[in-house]
Parts: sequence; structure tokens; C-alpha cells
Amino acid sequence: MNPCVVNLGRGAWYPRGQARLKASLEEFGQMAKAYLWSDESQIGSPHHESVPYAFKPAAFNYAAGQGHDVVLWCDCSVWAIRNIQPILDHIKQHGHV
Repeated sequence: MNPCVVNLGRGAWYPRGQARLKASLEEFGQMAKAYLWSDESQIGSPHHESVPYAFKPAAFNYAAGQGHDVVLWCDCSVWAIRNIQPILDHIKQHGHV
């Protein structure tokens, strides 16, 4: 399994939420790669104002292009309260939407 976490945080409070997410993943020893972007152009997506939420499928496509077979999107309002490996294992075993 080659899992990763993806997140984009731009504007308003989102960068602070992204920093909190990153710190929480590190605190609980997350071994999956985390891609944390601050601008849609980093993943080849149009800006949210032009095409709302296009950055989300672009993030999944980017991760898949890097060879990841399990990709977990975490919004900036999310943070880990324990290691997320069981979630990644569940996705690998049962699939996802």
C-alpha cells in the first residue's frame, strides 16, 4: 500500500487549519506522505473562484500520478487525534467513494 493525505489551504483561516492538520499527523507518527498545498496552481487546477472545488479532483489526480493507491482528502478543519493508519487500511480493504 502506498497511501497519502492531501489538502489545500488558501486564504482566510485555511492555512492555519492546514498547519494544525500537519502538526497532528506528525504528532501521531503518520507514515503516509502528506501533500499540503497553498495554491491551486501547484496541482494544475483552476482557482476556486473560476471552477469551484476543481482542486479536489486535481489533488486526487496528482496523488495518483505520484503512484499513491490510497488517497485521503482532509479538509483544513480536520486534525488527527490518533494515528490514521486504521482509516487507510480500511480504505484499502473496503474501497471508498
